[in-house]
Amino acid sequence: MIKHVKFWMGRMLAAIFLVLSLMMVGLSGIQFFSGLAEGHELVNVLIKSINTSIIALAIFELGIGIGKEYGQQEEEDHTLPSASLWSSKD
Repeated sequence: MIKHVKFWMGRMLAAIFLVLSLMMVGLSGIQFFSGLAEGHELVNVLIKSINTSIIALAIFELGIGIGKEYGQQEEEDHTLPSASLWSSKD
């Protein structure tokens, strides 16, 4: 039961973050074109749109990471066997 909840929460959070990053990319484009249309300085417009794009990239990477980590169904938890402290190589 817990694995199913973990799976669906991972999928849901990954989808939320991916949609949010797509919206931020759109916001970046809107900021760029509206800043140019209103006659603001080009440097300020570029800095604002690049800043928004970088935030969108970070949110996209977060969504991808969550999707890979929690959005896949696993048969068993591999956390302890993969840790070198817990593996016995006598």
